[in-house]
Amino acid sequence: MTRDIDGKLRDTLHSHASGSVFAVIVGSAASGKTRTAYEAIKMVVPTWRLLLPTTAEELRSTLDSNVPLARTVIWLDELQNYLGPGGLDFATVRRLLIDPDNPVILIGTIWPNFFNEWRSGGQGLVAGWQPGKDSRNVLDLAKRFDLPPHITRAERDRAKFLAATDPRIEEALTQERAGNLTEVLAAQPDLLRYWENPDNVYGAAIVVSAIDARRCGHRDPIPALLLEQLAPHYLTAVQRAKAAPDWFPTAMEWACTSVRGTTAPLNPSAKRMGHVDGYHPSDLLLQQAWDTRDDASIPHEVWRLLVDEPSREQCSRIGVAAWNASQIDLADRAFQRAVATEEEVDALIGLAAMHHNEGNREVARDWARRAAATGHRAGVAVLGFMLDMHGQSEAARAAFLPAAEAGDPDAMYDLGSLLTRQNDLIGAHSWLRRAIEAGSVEAMRDLSGLEDQRGDGQAAQHWLNRAAEEGDVKAMAALSDRLRQKDPEASASWLARAAAAGHPGAATELGSHKLAEGDHEAAQEILRAPAHMGHSFAMLLFGVSYHNQEDYGTALIWFRRAAERLEGAIPFYGKLLADLGHVDEARIWLKRGIDKKQHAAMRYMAELLRKEGKLTEAARLDRRADSVEREEQGGRVSAARGKEKPKKRRNRRTGPQNPATKNDSSSEQPALKNDSASEQGIEPIRLFLSDVP
Repeated sequence: MTRDIDGKLRDTLHSHASGSVFAVIVGSAASGKTRTAYEAIKMVVPTWRLLLPTTAEELRSTLDSNVPLARTVIWLDELQNYLGPGGLDFATVRRLLIDPDNPVILIGTIWPNFFNEWRSGGQGLVAGWQPGKDSRNVLDLAKRFDLPPHITRAERDRAKFLAATDPRIEEALTQERAGNLTEVLAAQPDLLRYWENPDNVYGAAIVVSAIDARRCGHRDPIPALLLEQLAPHYLTAVQRAKAAPDWFPTAMEWACTSVRGTTAPLNPSAKRMGHVDGYHPSDLLLQQAWDTRDDASIPHEVWRLLVDEPSREQCSRIGVAAWNASQIDLADRAFQRAVATEEEVDALIGLAAMHHNEGNREVARDWARRAAATGHRAGVAVLGFMLDMHGQSEAARAAFLPAAEAGDPDAMYDLGSLLTRQNDLIGAHSWLRRAIEAGSVEAMRDLSGLEDQRGDGQAAQHWLNRAAEEGDVKAMAALSDRLRQKDPEASASWLARAAAAGHPGAATELGSHKLAEGDHEAAQEILRAPAHMGHSFAMLLFGVSYHNQEDYGTALIWFRRAAERLEGAIPFYGKLLADLGHVDEARIWLKRGIDKKQHAAMRYMAELLRKEGKLTEAARLDRRADSVEREEQGGRVSAARGKEKPKKRRNRRTGPQNPATKNDSSSEQPALKNDSASEQGIEPIRLFLSDVP
């Protein structure tokens, strides 16, 4: 079936006549990414060779061995598995693309949430370092093609035409309400039923353990022995006691059984013929788990096994995943394993970050110095910014100066940013201009902010426009905010571009608009990436999208994740707990909100008290809520009167009005583990929420 993007994709691949091409197809699992890429390659370059590297290191080794790669398609299916610590780097991709006499085609597929997370730079552990920075630079080299979660009307019409001669498409069209057409063709509804209602609980436990291993950062094929160790932690004591002696091979057979001959929950992987290296969980099930399984559901013992068993190369990725899941002791263990035999820069930075956050400054600086000694730009950046945060301004400048003076644009930019923080605006201006001349787009964005500080609005607008046009996602979001009053149409356009390019604040705002319009499915797709990136307000809205589709179990998971990071989400989590019958836990959370003087928590607690017949206590709590609300309103009025310019009026139907600015903590302040997103926009969520029946 022809897809709407086929023409543009093939035109891009045809451009190999004038040089190499890097194309990335972005879409959810079972959206048809791989088929679309295959058909385009078959149509455009049917005689070219095909290279399928299993890892980024394998691709680097091939390139270093001087194997002739001219007229080769390099296939990077599930590109997210090639990115991140130890993954595909900017220098490798650039080497492949810059030789006009030896054209290659790089083509990759990736899920939207992964693309947006890496494209925005990833979530950092400490200021000056983002583990996805190099991956973002890699994606900047690619041309993006989107496959939407649902087929278009034109695609459906073409499918109906093909259904006359293809019974598979005819059947899929009749079952399309069970999922998108491409998902039905991939047997996703059948696969989910097979997994969620298993006739072999041991097989289901193996599949869950494989899924959680991937969520914990284990990218390589998972060995059977490790699966056998992990699976018991997902079984009850009774189930473990009743297991037959041959439980594992029988369970593995169930897990590897194809559903309708299309796909299986677990799939083997091998480099050599007939020798299975390990297993990967189905992408369809993995994507489902990203949304519906809470981090807290991963047993601590599973984390421990994953830290101790995998190769050292995977430890940095598992360490970052453990850090983001608040498993700090295991993150430390993973990072320590990664640096035991080699100075692995991401692990060194992770250790520096953890000791920095714990207040162990000397130890943190020692790890940062080791990271900087590797010569990696990220290590130098962390050392410089850490020294500055510890009050050693001159030492911080000295960390960046050698590389900056040698002409490194990244070092020039870092030095300019550091000098801006130190309020040396003349020095900052000089280094940012030099970084721009050396090709740094980030420096354009920072120079815009610097010109604003210097009072030159025209220059600030110029540099912000240039940065946005060059593809800087933070500049796009900032430009949208800058134009909000002056040119709403242009502002909306830049907001959409920033969201599509992966800016979490812009995606959150756009998702809130879709919720206000009642388009919950569209909101869900937009909010998925920033929610998974840890943007607390996006987590809350993502939960709302499930809530309003009556998937209260998944909504509860995301409300809890939001409540753990964002105080304003606590009342909503408490209310949903109460409405679903978890009254004791609801009391705990609502009490937490009351202690923080949240009038919504007081009102929801009053509702519980009234249901229990405690009318006097409920009335007292309502009066207290009224008083707190009046104080808040009075404070807002006083703040507005105290400003030189009147406060912008917030549209209560569109949620947060300005999450895409430089104060968006999830994208602009990587030093913070839990972002302190603004409470603005919490109140309008009540307009999005439908009552629980």
